[in-house]
Amino acid sequence: MTTYAQLTQAQRYQIHALYTSGSCQAEIARKIGVHRSTICRELRRLDGRNDYDPQKAHAQAVGFRVTAHNNSRIKGTLEAAIRVFLGIDFSPEQIAGVMKRFFGISISFQSIYRFLKRCYWYGDELYKKLRIAGKRRSYIGNEGRHRKRRQAPVLNRISIHERPEEANLRSQTGHWEIDTVIGPRHASAILTLTERVSRYCILLKLRSKQSQSVIDALEERAFGLRTKVRTITSDNGSEFAKHQKIADLLQCKFYFADPYSAWQRGTNENANGLVRQYFPKHTDFNNITQEELDSVAFKLNNRPRKVLGFDTPANVLWGLQPFWLK
Repeated sequence: MTTYAQLTQAQRYQIHALYTSGSCQAEIARKIGVHRSTICRELRRLDGRNDYDPQKAHAQAVGFRVTAHNNSRIKGTLEAAIRVFLGIDFSPEQIAGVMKRFFGISISFQSIYRFLKRCYWYGDELYKKLRIAGKRRSYIGNEGRHRKRRQAPVLNRISIHERPEEANLRSQTGHWEIDTVIGPRHASAILTLTERVSRYCILLKLRSKQSQSVIDALEERAFGLRTKVRTITSDNGSEFAKHQKIADLLQCKFYFADPYSAWQRGTNENANGLVRQYFPKHTDFNNITQEELDSVAFKLNNRPRKVLGFDTPANVLWGLQPFWLK
């Protein structure tokens, strides 16, 4: 973890001298080797050039830091745990949920955000461990967002409307959604599978977006998956044209969502969004190894989910205790 050092009293005297001589904040920051925002916060502490007293400012900073630490619930072992969980990509809400479910400690996610803000004010860049949300989605159909490539219709498809109620109601594990995440210029792709109840995901590297490539990727995982697959639901992409072979390979039923109805496969769409946190748009998947995909899937499957009562997908589907509890 990268951190800023606290301003020393000597640096505060430098700030005073430079600022009273007319130097701008950017120049002061450059000369004493800190970020411009540090200078901005420091000068805002005592309201301007004429009132800035470096000795008083230093005493105030030290006193406030001690008071803030003493008044905060987040210190010691709890602070250490929060830092660890942020380091493995948990959100403040997930951390709060885990602390209550597994450790019996009640703390709100708002308190964790306040802790991060306090860290920021004192030069600790812990906030950078937060996952960055993606771009706001447009609430229009896929046909309005992307120009669809002309492709041959998938033959012998079975509609999602014939799918068992157990799959629709998420009352039984074993019902999966399948999709592809595409690289730039449609030159590379990965296959994503997400189980509807547990949200457990599998990420597989594809040689191409051709249907045979999907079969080849699944063959390597078929033996371990068969006992956990009852149905699969996909969109109408040509990469799933050999859906009957997939069904035979995994010994399951294969269903297709309605055209332009991504909401019918919301579980997989959400999982793809989580994958994009690690592989942003314009990622060339030709340069990504299967080992890297497995590593990301491992993180996602061991991340607590609010929808699961802050249990993990791996534990719900396979009964595997999270590695961070061991």
